[in-house]
Amino acid sequence: MARNDRRPGEGKHQIGLVPCVAFCVGTMIGGGVFTLSGLAVDETGPAAILAYLIAGGVMLLSALSFVVISSRSKSGDSGYAPLGEILSPGWRFVSMWGFYLSAVSCTAFVLISFGAYLNEYFVASLGPTAASLIAVAAIALLNLGPADIVGKAETGLVGLKVGILVLFSGYGLAQIGAVQWTPFSRADAAPCSPPRPSSLPLIPDSTW
Repeated sequence: MARNDRRPGEGKHQIGLVPCVAFCVGTMIGGGVFTLSGLAVDETGPAAILAYLIAGGVMLLSALSFVVISSRSKSGDSGYAPLGEILSPGWRFVSMWGFYLSAVSCTAFVLISFGAYLNEYFVASLGPTAASLIAVAAIALLNLGPADIVGKAETGLVGLKVGILVLFSGYGLAQIGAVQWTPFSRADAAPCSPPRPSSLPLIPDSTW
């Protein structure tokens, strides 16, 4: 369709290639890498590297699934329509609800962690639950807006995620010489740090 033939407001209900890629990358990265890293490393020690390698393999399968679905999707169909053709309508139903339930639980977990960090480091007068509810309201209002605005917001957030991961990776590689590789797993070893307060169970440990 030529640019001059577009109906008024049509572009606001569409997203381009970059936001689509951002949605896929954001789904694969998730929020656990930011909220669970400290707890995983503190509980397992250097053996957590194996967990990240396994998670990377699983996310690669997720990326391949996105490729298959996107290559078979037709214009105007939902993102789950090809699943009914590739597998069966039953698997499409299970996949849809599995994705929704996963998104809701993951969002709730990340928002609680976000509220805990905000309360600990920035706004002590704002409780974690209140901060989480404010974030929920902001996300809901954003998703009620035009699709192009949502796409731009997702692109910005994913860019921030990738930037933080690159920063973390660079810092980790720079400090790799100071890592105590023994014991490789802390399953049978005494914890190297005292128990954390119940209000903040996810702050990363700096004593690898």
